[in-house]
This record gives sequence, structure tokens and C-alpha cells, in this order.
Amino acid sequence: MDTDNKANIMDLFINNSVISTDDIYNYFKSFDPNINRTTINWRIYNWIKKGILKRIGRGVYELGETKRFNIVLSDKANKVGVYLKKHFPYIDFCIWESSVINQFAHYLTNSNNIFIDVEADAKESVILYLKERYSSVYNINDIRNNIEDYTNAIIVRRLVSASPIEKYNDIFIPAIEKIVVDIIIDKEFLCYQNNNINKIIEAVFNHFTINVNKLLRYSSRKGKKDEVKDILQLYIDKK
Repeated sequence: MDTDNKANIMDLFINNSVISTDDIYNYFKSFDPNINRTTINWRIYNWIKKGILKRIGRGVYELGETKRFNIVLSDKANKVGVYLKKHFPYIDFCIWESSVINQFAHYLTNSNNIFIDVEADAKESVILYLKERYSSVYNINDIRNNIEDYTNAIIVRRLVSASPIEKYNDIFIPAIEKIVVDIIIDKEFLCYQNNNINKIIEAVFNHFTINVNKLLRYSSRKGKKDEVKDILQLYIDKK
């Protein structure tokens, strides 16, 4: 069998809604007793590159191509990120905008705000630096209402350690798993929580590849794993 042929692989596992590394290993070992885990791992790696499999957790996959969620920063947000990277080269931070939520939200806000999620020890320094250069810079702790009441603001929040973030040019942006958890539990996103949060989550899971393990690890870091898991249970069960 051609182990790199997409049709062949999809035929093998067409009845599996979720495929584990052990499923793949046991299948090939059934007619090749000498096959090793390293060979299987390389095959899985190649299948992901070819769009045959997509990773949805640690050692867990689905058939099909990975559907990535891509953030495109506005010029202003990109400049803010570049300034921070230059002035604070050794701190961990990520940058994103509330407008990205509109990609999967049925409820659309008229405002757009920039979020700077930064490690706790550097938060005050970053706020002071930004206030020297921009108006409408806020510490998240000082925001009494949700983000719908702010427009074109820069909101500085605490970056939880080991947050799922990804590189965007020379700065970092949040992974979709981080955005989902934040929308569900952070008070500043009340406008989304009050307006069909389940529809937002359904749209995310239908349109993008979600790493459930990564999502739950992050919610655990925020001390909200059970709360997030309860809300996402229907979609997690499908995985």
C-alpha cells in the first residue's frame, strides 16, 4: 500500500471520527510486526503536511486538512507590537484586536480595541511606555465595563504563563485556543458572553482546527478548566 496516498489513508480510517497514534501504529503493526514508533511518527508528520490528517490534540487526529485561524493585524496594532518588541526585547507578550472575534461572532460590536497581553512583572512598565505615545491606554484592572464601551483603545492585560501564542512576523499573537478561552471567561468579553456564546463556539469549531488539549491546558492555567470544559463539552465529545 502506498502509505503517502491520500485516498488510501482516508479509506483506512474513514469510520474513525478520531484517530490516535496507537490506532495508526496498531494497524501497520498488524502486517508489519517490525515497524517502530519512529516510522509511524514520521508518517503522521508527512500526512499532516500533505493535508491528510489534522492534529486536534496530543497524539489525536482527524482526517482532513488543518484549517488554521489567521490573524491579520491592523497597521496600528502592528506598529505597537514592533515598538514594544524593540523597547522590551526580553519580555513575553502577544498582541491582537477585538475585531478578530467578528470572524466567528454572530453578534458584532462597532468598536475595535488592541489588546496587549504581557507578563505580569512588565505590565506597569508597558502601560507607562504606551501612555507616552498613545491616547486611550488602559490597564484592564481599571476597566469597569466590557470592551463594547471602548473604541480604538489599547488595553493591557496580564499574559498567563504558558499561554498558547504564535509568531507573527517578529511579534507574537494569540492562538485560537487562547482567544476561545478568553472570550468564555474574561469579564471584558461580557458582550459576547451575553450574546449567543454557544453560536460563537460552534462557528469556531466548525471553521477551524482546534487543539482541545491545548485549550484545556490553558484554561487550567487560568484556573477555569471545569467552567470551560462544561461550556465546550458538546464540542469536546465530538473530538
